[in-house]
Amino acid sequence: MDEKERIKYLRNELHRHNYSYYVKNSPEISDKEFDDMMHELM
Repeated sequence: MDEKERIKYLRNELHRHNYSYYVKNSPEISDKEFDDMMHELM
């Protein structure tokens, strides 16, 4: 996976997990995992 693909993947995953957490009230990953993904994206 090249850098652009990785960025796209992370953005999609973060969006999906935000939706699961805030809208569905059903987190699929830990806060730490989410934070790690966010940190990688930045």
